Amino acid sequence: MSRYLPPILVFVLFLVESIWFQTFVSPDQPLQFIPRLAMVLLVMIGIFRGPLIAAVYGLGLGLLYDVVFTDVLGIYMFTCTFIAYLFSISLPVIKQSMLYIVVIAIVAFAAFETLVYGLYSVVGVTTMEGDVFFQSRLVPSLLINGGFALLIVYPVRNLMKVLLQREGTNSV
Repeated sequence: MSRYLPPILVFVLFLVESIWFQTFVSPDQPLQFIPRLAMVLLVMIGIFRGPLIAAVYGLGLGLLYDVVFTDVLGIYMFTCTFIAYLFSISLPVIKQSMLYIVVIAIVAFAAFETLVYGLYSVVGVTTMEGDVFFQSRLVPSLLINGGFALLIVYPVRNLMKVLLQREGTNSV
C-alpha cells in the first residue's frame, strides 16, 4: 500500500486544484492565482524518490492536465515530465534541508509555468504578453504555491522517510 500513497496524493491534489481553478480563477481577474499543488508535491516526491519515478509520475500528471484543462495534447505531458525529472535533485544535503526543498519546489514551479507559457506562445494558443504573464499570473501563483510548499514540506519529508524505511532504502 505504501508504494501507492505518493501517486494517490498527487491525484488528490490534482482534484483539489481542479476544484480551486473552476471556483476561484477567472480570466477577468487582474491577478490570477493558479494552484499547481500537485506539481509542487511531485517535485518534492522526486527529490526523495529519484528522477525516474518523478518523470513517470510527471507523465501521468501531465496527461491529466492535458485531458482535463487543454485542447492541445502533449504540452503539459512534456512539461511535467521534464520539470519533474530536472528538479529531482536527490542529494543527501538537499533531502535533509527543508529550506532547500522549498526553494527547489518554488523554482521548479516558476520554470514549469514559464515553460508552459512559452510553449503556448510558440504554438499560438495564448496571446498574453510576457510582462502581463509575469505580473498578473506568475508572481501571484508563486506566492500561493510557495506558501503551499512551506506548509507541506515537513509532512512530505516525514512521509517519505517512513515510506523509504518500509521499502528498506534508508536514503533520507
